[in-house]
Amino acid sequence: MAMIGRAPQINDPGKLIEDDVPTQRPELAPSVQADALSALRNLGYAPGDAAAAVVEVLDAQPGADTSALIRASLKILAPKSL
Repeated sequence: MAMIGRAPQINDPGKLIEDDVPTQRPELAPSVQADALSALRNLGYAPGDAAAAVVEVLDAQPGADTSALIRASLKILAPKSL
């Protein structure tokens, strides 16, 4: 059934366009993540474990560079002592 009458107002002058944009972490250069994953795999970590650690670090430190990403990932992947 078609609605007859006034169309809803789309532009609300009190609302900023930025309010509709979801916040996202800054985009990393693909090579930063790929280089970190490659380094971790070359150190003998399983691809899935390395990827999970990298994602965890990127969630906590969105702008991390390659060396910071590797160091933080190694801290996550290091065996925990009893």
